[in-house]
Amino acid sequence: QPGELDAVALGRPGPRQRLVLAGESAAPVLSSLDAKVLAVRRALDAAGADEVDVRSALCLVGAQPRPEQAPFEVRSHLITWPTALRDSLLESGPYDADDRNALIRLLARSFGPPC
Repeated sequence: QPGELDAVALGRPGPRQRLVLAGESAAPVLSSLDAKVLAVRRALDAAGADEVDVRSALCLVGAQPRPEQAPFEVRSHLITWPTALRDSLLESGPYDADDRNALIRLLARSFGPPC
């Protein structure tokens, strides 16, 4: 249900930082993201693509951030909402279309095709 963004990062940036969503600890979600990032990192490393940066994001669908709010990081995971995530994904990066397609094929061999 849409509502004002209720996400709070507690503690100093780093591995002990906590995220609270709607008054509840988001530790299980962050642990799941940690595991997924590690799995992708291992698949890329095994394929010799260790130079590829792996990043994660938790997209809070339905969040309505205040105009002055910006996406933030907790334990190296980007905490964001759909419009901000879209803008981030559309930024130009170091890989061209052929590189991106090669990465998609590589990851599909490890994890199955994207949905």
